[in-house]
Amino acid sequence: MKILLCIFVFVITGFAKCQLVQKPSNDINSVDVSQTQIAYSNLKNTYIADLKTYKILSSIDVKSDKINVIKFNNLNLIIGLDSGYAIQINPKGVKSILIDPTKTNIIDGITSINFIKDKIIFTLGNATLIIYDTINNIYKKSNLNLNSKITTTHIIGNALYIASFDRNIYKVELDTLKIDKIMQTSNLPTAMMDLNQELIIGLIDGNIIYKDKIYKISNNQISTIKIYKDNIYIGDWDSNLYIYDLNLNLKNSTKIGYDSILDMFISKNSQVILWNSAIFSCNFGIE
Repeated sequence: MKILLCIFVFVITGFAKCQLVQKPSNDINSVDVSQTQIAYSNLKNTYIADLKTYKILSSIDVKSDKINVIKFNNLNLIIGLDSGYAIQINPKGVKSILIDPTKTNIIDGITSINFIKDKIIFTLGNATLIIYDTINNIYKKSNLNLNSKITTTHIIGNALYIASFDRNIYKVELDTLKIDKIMQTSNLPTAMMDLNQELIIGLIDGNIIYKDKIYKISNNQISTIKIYKDNIYIGDWDSNLYIYDLNLNLKNSTKIGYDSILDMFISKNSQVILWNSAIFSCNFGIE
């Protein structure tokens, strides 16, 4: 096993200039990054690590609950649980409850977390939207009543875009809470990002949709899309990383590891890729 690991590290380092900085352990289901920290979670535990050293600073165990999604709001970490609770942890480790299902009367798991100005936008299950006001510590809720499971969400301007398992893309105007179906994709949507306020939608078949055009990226599910400076970074379910310019011309591609690239964090010229709690730091010489 050690020999295989050495060969594996040599291959990714030789061809991709990537360094394995943390060995894999449990599968992760959600990750995010702040200015100074990385957070990633499996179903039961959330780990907070230093962004420069990747050293784990603290961990949170939710015991009988399940972690669905985590997101940094500036330096505060928000954890969305399957029970419908949303917990905030500040940099000093102090916890507070933002969403309490005993008060909202919604016993459904939190499926996404987004931010706009001083508001936190939660979706719960496929039926409810909650907008939490961080200044006044109040919330309002609205019915989504989607017919299918939410797969991914993204905010552009003052609208929340929701992709669902039935291949529909919805737009929710957050001022009016009006929801409209805007399109149906050719396959299951698995990731969303925007470029110049136009959605980039990654699909399970390895394609992306941008400005109503379909681009073939991979033979595997698109798992994450990030944009940094003049580059689009696309990771797939089979550990392939593709780097495109903003006109969707391929600049570089490489295989990192042997599992899904669940997310990546881009800081200056370094790309940090996570899968199975493994962390790779990669430098492709691209600014």
